[in-house]
Amino acid sequence: MVQTAEGVSELDARLLGLPPTAIEAHALAGWFMVEVANDAEFRARLLESGLLHFATPVFHDDLGGLLFPTRNIILALDDPEAEAEVFEHLRALGGGRVLARNWENLNGAFLIEAQSRDGGRVLEMAAELSALEGVRFAEPDLCFSGSKLHHPNDARFFEM
Repeated sequence: MVQTAEGVSELDARLLGLPPTAIEAHALAGWFMVEVANDAEFRARLLESGLLHFATPVFHDDLGGLLFPTRNIILALDDPEAEAEVFEHLRALGGGRVLARNWENLNGAFLIEAQSRDGGRVLEMAAELSALEGVRFAEPDLCFSGSKLHHPNDARFFEM
């Protein structure tokens, strides 16, 4: 799954060196399903094209829907004293920008946009952060595509 760079509304598979059938527009504006092997090296080459903002692996849930991480990580701390150390570790992992503190009125929770443009790396960062002392949880923000039988319970789903 890829998200196009700002100003790029259509994606031509040939510009990425792929056959035309390899790309399909997703319901979310600016997102496209790219049928290729789940390969970090290939995602890096796609990102070098300048056409893409983000590239990520795609997973299938138990109902057959698509799941894919965005650049965001939701992080919550058990111990406010751990904040400086946790954010220093985040910088060491590649960095991120805090989009919200006490996210959704959850004390000690942060919404972080990872610097990485690779969803596989975002997953790794969340896993490493979740293992730190003082961290209640660190989870990648996953986009769930569902089907016409599923309705997202996120009122801001279409703002992603």
